[in-house]
Amino acid sequence: MRAERLDDYLEQTRALKNKYAGQIELYAGLEVDFVPDLVGPAMYRDRLDYTIGSVHYVGLDAQGQPWEIDGSQAVFLDGLTHVHGGDIEAVLRLYYSLIRQMVQQDPPDIVGHLDKIKIQNVGGFLWDESAPWYREELTKTLDAIAASGCLVEINTRGMYKKNLTTYPGTDSLSLLRERDIPMVINSDSHHPTEITLGFPQAAQALRDAGFRTVRVLMSNQWQDVAL
Repeated sequence: MRAERLDDYLEQTRALKNKYAGQIELYAGLEVDFVPDLVGPAMYRDRLDYTIGSVHYVGLDAQGQPWEIDGSQAVFLDGLTHVHGGDIEAVLRLYYSLIRQMVQQDPPDIVGHLDKIKIQNVGGFLWDESAPWYREELTKTLDAIAASGCLVEINTRGMYKKNLTTYPGTDSLSLLRERDIPMVINSDSHHPTEITLGFPQAAQALRDAGFRTVRVLMSNQWQDVAL
């Protein structure tokens, strides 16, 4: 959504909140890109009920434009080759360092799709997600999130759009549980038909990892609700 449409978005949300008062609870939120020195959750926090902070861009591409890590694989591989010399480990370390920077310097309410960069690693052809260096970056990031007090979403879009696991994957959920990081279930929907897609599977994955509650925004405060 372009920034100039934000006022209309908030006005429509307020009107719908009034129209359906007593029937449903409606809250205004945004998923906000974190790009250092350019944009982050703090830019919009005061006008919203909640923010989701996500990293979609990692540095610049060969043309000097923000390099998108969850777009086409051709764009990703071009940046990997021509900017980073094919060093996928360096890219992953940079990606997770940006998430850590976000939660430490500009924390959102919810950290969005924690490991979404794996969208480029279908079949494990770029890196081994069990490699010690990768697990180190992931655990350092989870430690930073735990210290920040941010929530983390289990995001189902990878399941229903890309035939992947959730973001984060099931292997990471036990690490989140060990750190007692509260979770929310989100679909990252881009269409009304997607609003609750994958929720039963996500809830089961959380239960399998040892979670017994999820965090839900109700009565204007975040509350734990039994799975």
